[in-house]
Amino acid sequence: MTLNVVRLDQILSRLGISRTGLRNMMIRGEFPRPTGKLGRNLVWPTTALDDYMARLNGQKVPE
Repeated sequence: MTLNVVRLDQILSRLGISRTGLRNMMIRGEFPRPTGKLGRNLVWPTTALDDYMARLNGQKVPE
């Protein structure tokens, strides 16, 4: 079984922002909070990043 998750460093790299920037986005509700940890890494489902990127590009995101 494959885990479809992205790590914090992958999100920061893909969005081109800092940890503080991502934290502020989560506080404002603009980006979802992590769903868990793998080892010492925070992780998000890949769909969370895909949905966020689609919203940035003005595409409709399925509910």
